[in-house]
Amino acid sequence: MRQEQRMLSLAMIGLIVVAACAPSESAGGGAQPAAPAEVQKTLTIAIQGQPSSFDTQMTQTPVSGRIGGINQIPQIVDDSLVSLDEFGVLQTRMVTEIPTQAKRTWVLNPDGTMDLTWTLRPDVYWHDGAPVTSEDFVFRFTVKRELQLSSGGGGREDLVQSVTARDPRTFVVHWSSVYIGGYREGIPTGGISPLPKHILGDLFAQDREALPISRYFTTEYVGTGPFQLVHWEQGSSMEFRRNERFHLGVPPIHRLFVRFVPDTSTMVANILAGVVDVLLPEGVDLDTAIEVRERWQREGTGHQVNAFVLQAHVQLEIMLNPQYARPVNGWTSIPARQGLYHAIDRIEIAQVMTAGLSPPADSMYAPDDPFLPMVKDYIPQYPYDPARARQLLAQAGWVPGSDGVLVHQPSGERFDTILSLAAGSQYLKLGSMIQDHWKAVGVNTTLAPLTPVNAADASYLATRSGPHAHNPSGNVMYESRLHSRRIPSEATRWTGNNRGHFNNPVVDDVIDRLAGTIDPAQQAALHRQFLQETMGKATAMPLFWETLPILMLKGVTGPKFFGGVATTDIHKWDKN
Repeated sequence: MRQEQRMLSLAMIGLIVVAACAPSESAGGGAQPAAPAEVQKTLTIAIQGQPSSFDTQMTQTPVSGRIGGINQIPQIVDDSLVSLDEFGVLQTRMVTEIPTQAKRTWVLNPDGTMDLTWTLRPDVYWHDGAPVTSEDFVFRFTVKRELQLSSGGGGREDLVQSVTARDPRTFVVHWSSVYIGGYREGIPTGGISPLPKHILGDLFAQDREALPISRYFTTEYVGTGPFQLVHWEQGSSMEFRRNERFHLGVPPIHRLFVRFVPDTSTMVANILAGVVDVLLPEGVDLDTAIEVRERWQREGTGHQVNAFVLQAHVQLEIMLNPQYARPVNGWTSIPARQGLYHAIDRIEIAQVMTAGLSPPADSMYAPDDPFLPMVKDYIPQYPYDPARARQLLAQAGWVPGSDGVLVHQPSGERFDTILSLAAGSQYLKLGSMIQDHWKAVGVNTTLAPLTPVNAADASYLATRSGPHAHNPSGNVMYESRLHSRRIPSEATRWTGNNRGHFNNPVVDDVIDRLAGTIDPAQQAALHRQFLQETMGKATAMPLFWETLPILMLKGVTGPKFFGGVATTDIHKWDKN
């Protein structure tokens, strides 16, 4: 705090000098006192990881979800057509309005296709001052199509057939079929976004293969968001200055620094010393955050620790492909999976992992999901029941061996498995609990926390032999993770987030029908069928609804975690 106060004092001294030396002229020509200069505000954020680029869709570099907090960066430099606010309500950002059928900006065509018409605000500019136009959206679509670049995440960008400019501010996205989540391609993680044709157009025309490796996507980035890149010190930090022409309002913060601090203890030491102002997820686990909060409360500092219950759940993603699954007769067997789900005490896990702030999860439908009331009575239940777990495992041919570890009678396999864990001490704690639960029913589990190297290795994540404990961040679960088209392979450059290789034609059909079904009653029936085919067969094991902390020094306002990130509304952040 002394350093922060010293910096503020020096800034104020500088302002006094400027005010004394810079008189202004009135309309009548007489000297007038200068207006008080604006206090220059600087904010420093710390995250654990460093992004590979500002636009991983275009560079086809690894996307690691929230690992290390690297997904906090894009919203600093870029804006989106729309976004979901903290209450899940769709809000306009770069556009004047959300497409609707009433205004004929959302049109269902007689041939089964669909059109969404978007109109840009007149005050949206690139950081270099050039206006963002419809042609920038057409250019991005053209580049991705001709270079065969995949978003690799959720949504149904594959249904987009064309993007055409109607005028400089209006463009039309033509879909090959009706898709109720079409607007999702306009949110920050979606595929409908601009690419500056005035900067990259010539490069693409001359050497298109060079475009994805251009320095534009790293150290020379030009975006549309509230802050503009000043300098990227690889492996260390980024510096940004505010965008004075940002269409949603000039940010109160003038200079923004993002530091990459891989070690959790160092992150905590930095904020305790006042070196950084904000620690963003997922650098500090909830237990550590609670310890810091208790310390600050004892000391009466006024610093803040805010915990946010997410619409995202932590789950075990099961490897279902017999080519990779080990033991193959364990993870590919429905009764065995059901038994191992019964063996996990999710109530205890939720209590320990979230300090009692979040409930256990029994499906991928969040407690405030609008469809939950329609489907909750249809969710297959797996209460903690070790006796039932042993029965189901025996049904699948697994009986205790001489050392207590299960042995598969037909094949002689031992139930030795590797539990892959997302990075972070909280996942190691989770893995230890599951390890104990499964040991009680005869499963020998080895914990394998992800290293920075294999966390960024898409092929490693897609070919691991056992379950993977992680948060399936991204778009709606049934849209993005359980369709066979999302199965990664060498042919797809390991893109696609169905990393458990779930392949069920019935579920594929349900998901496809959900995408084009508008009637709520018909949607509810499809959701129920989806639950029976997925949770009924324990294809994944949801564990609890996640809670993430944000640590902030006194006077910082604005950071909130929603929509998968904390930086969605970073243009509103302030520091007093």
